[in-house]
Amino acid sequence: MPAVTAITVGEVWAAAVCGGTGPRVALALLLAQSCAAACQCETDAIDLGGQRREIATLFTDIARFTTLVETLEPSVLGLLLNDYLVGMTDIVFAYDGTVAKIVGDALHVLFGAPGEQLDHCTRAVACALALDEYAQSFRDRCRQKGILLGVTRIGAHAGPAIVGNFGGGRFFDYTAYGDTINVAARLETANKQLGTRICVSADLATKAEDFRGRLIGDLVLRGKSESFRAFEPLQVSQYEDPSTKSYMEAFAKLECVMIRVRSLRSRRM
Repeated sequence: MPAVTAITVGEVWAAAVCGGTGPRVALALLLAQSCAAACQCETDAIDLGGQRREIATLFTDIARFTTLVETLEPSVLGLLLNDYLVGMTDIVFAYDGTVAKIVGDALHVLFGAPGEQLDHCTRAVACALALDEYAQSFRDRCRQKGILLGVTRIGAHAGPAIVGNFGGGRFFDYTAYGDTINVAARLETANKQLGTRICVSADLATKAEDFRGRLIGDLVLRGKSESFRAFEPLQVSQYEDPSTKSYMEAFAKLECVMIRVRSLRSRRM
């Protein structure tokens, strides 16, 4: 079974159009069934062109995957990657997300597009936690087989983006553009320095219902001059653990100290 290397919604769409099955059937391949059905009634969401929407988006990536690729037999790699992607995309669909793109092991997922979802932020956080849980269990299974798979890092953000089908002729690429997408991708990368597996923006955390997580800090992401407050979402059991309470109390004290330091500096200036 060959490994999946790169798939976009547009490529699946175009393949179905050429086969005479129609764009909505093709779109359903990378959308949850409920979302694809909704898009049949919301024709503007799937027509060629873009529109500005409030969305939530997340990126996933396996650490050191390129190095692993060089050490595995193609047949082993193919089975491993396909099993991983099937499990990950099944979870995305369970939360009515859209798989905008698959590149190697990495996923780009959208919530709130193509169809509108008023709770897109809540869905994104819940999906990120579920993806993390699956990725960790998958990693444990690989370790039992002697395959040292890296951790899956996830970054997520919410905000405005231009989403839609872009292209023409035989190629259509359903994707999203804008700063919201760039920030989500950079939050995924930030996990490496932070020692976390999930990193989400305050913009996403504050809009997600019943968000549970711990404050990581204020990050200055690559290409940005202003800082972004970031959080690590936690499962209920992690959030209620005494160590999490101790962490948050210590962080609050540290913030108070930093506020005093900044205040003293401003007075001296």
